[in-house]
Amino acid sequence: MYREIYASLCKRAGKMDEALGQYERLAASAPQTRIQRQQLFTLAKAGGEKEAIPLMEEHLRQDPTDFFMHNAYQGACRRAGELARSRGFYQEMVARFPKERSLYGRLRKIEKMLEIEE
Repeated sequence: MYREIYASLCKRAGKMDEALGQYERLAASAPQTRIQRQQLFTLAKAGGEKEAIPLMEEHLRQDPTDFFMHNAYQGACRRAGELARSRGFYQEMVARFPKERSLYGRLRKIEKMLEIEE
């Protein structure tokens, strides 16, 4: 509990490396989805978008309703210049989860961002 609070405080203070270390220790001692999510958010914010994106995709395949992970994923893809990859990912997700209505809007948003880039 205290390690998680400390990791969160490190992240807010901008000490991303220290926060990542704390989240790694927490995940090793008791792997929990919540800790893994926080670790991915921190990794993406610390400039590790290239490493975080595939892990975020795996998390979203398991839980396509995770609103916060979707937002973090889109931001990481935008910062890393991987919008085309995210379009492919959301096309896959729409085919896999056709009843999840929010995926359609996310796909449209990515397509609009790609149109603006061109």
